[in-house]
Amino acid sequence: MSLSDLTIRRPVLTWMMMAALVVFGVLGYSRLGVDQFPAMEFPTVEVWSILEGASPEVMEEDVTDVIEEYVNTIAGLRSLRSRTSHGLSRVEAQFNLERDIDAAAQDVRDKLILARHELPRELEPPVIHKHNPSDYPILWAPLISDRPVVHSTEFMKRSIKPYMETISGVGATELFGARERNIRIWLDGEELSARGLAATDVLRAIRREHVEIPSGRVESRMVEYTVKTDAEFKSVKELERLVVTHVDGTPVYLADVARVEDGAEDRRTLARYNGEPTVAIGLLKQPGANTVAIADEARLRLARIQETMPVGMSFPLGEGMIDFSRAIRDAVAETQFALFFGALLATLTVFVFLRRTRPTFVVGLAIPLSLIGTFGVIWVLGFTLNVMTLLAMALVVGVVIDDAIVVIENIERRREGGETPYEAASKGTRQVTFAAIAADSS
Repeated sequence: MSLSDLTIRRPVLTWMMMAALVVFGVLGYSRLGVDQFPAMEFPTVEVWSILEGASPEVMEEDVTDVIEEYVNTIAGLRSLRSRTSHGLSRVEAQFNLERDIDAAAQDVRDKLILARHELPRELEPPVIHKHNPSDYPILWAPLISDRPVVHSTEFMKRSIKPYMETISGVGATELFGARERNIRIWLDGEELSARGLAATDVLRAIRREHVEIPSGRVESRMVEYTVKTDAEFKSVKELERLVVTHVDGTPVYLADVARVEDGAEDRRTLARYNGEPTVAIGLLKQPGANTVAIADEARLRLARIQETMPVGMSFPLGEGMIDFSRAIRDAVAETQFALFFGALLATLTVFVFLRRTRPTFVVGLAIPLSLIGTFGVIWVLGFTLNVMTLLAMALVVGVVIDDAIVVIENIERRREGGETPYEAASKGTRQVTFAAIAADSS
């Protein structure tokens, strides 16, 4: 018994199958991720190396060239690029598409182990990570504040950043334009020379006095206490009273040989909103997460937290945000409109030529049932709802319409030839199915 015979003989089973298909499709559609393009993984590995204080020339000769020399010997390497700046070296190795990215990353890691003896000892361990085109923020939200950038940075780190990282689908957050608080110590060379001191003496004193060391436990029969040596300075005035050394029995304080300044770190990046310095937070999504849903939830949370923010601080919840989900919304909405509008025009065309409501209803019902079931399949396969999948569905709508029209025309022709409705439906459907299979095979 063929599928067409089974569905015609048992209509209740057919309705139940269609209902299950609809439920499965609706469930998949509600859980589908929405993105502009499918998730793509290119076999590209990046190596980041940091050497504090090194000039670009030193980084190029001692770090970048050495890493490139070793990585260039890996099989399947397609291209090798590098960027060197002050204290930073970035080497990007792109492999052939058929190369497994995990195996490529392991090969790069093995080569770096061999190159370690030629790299500077002061170099921090190189960081290796697999490049992903989606590892970029999907939303930037600038903070409008009338306070210094250091205060805005601290507020974003302590209050906004942890709250936004709890959004479902958010992998990490980034702060752009942030400036951390720095305590600067300006040494006076003449005062140091007069006391027979050097800058290294001040450095050793700070390392010796400004510490927090765990000191074990104090145990009794009923209570156990954790002990730690808390010798960190809490204010600039306390730091100025740091004893650097003793000269002839007289203590030499840090304030005697240096000037302590409470300020901010050097400006490396700058963010502005309406011409004013600002700090912006960016959200990075997890692979396969719903970009549109993350952006919507982020806006809701920013509006909610804005009610409890200090006076003088706010977020531009309208067009002030850099929201990359807008392009995704527009592209997906345009594709959805073309999909459903094309299905509607195809159904109307069938009605114009057949001039019968029941065959037109069958054709019109076949389109949404096919699309809804496809959403469930996309969800099971781990794909997202993007421009490519919607375009494929729009193209397949034409195939569904063609098959439905051919089936209905074949059934109508057999009924006019004197066959019963059951025979016409069974034979007509089976004949068109075999013809479609033969056409696809050829």
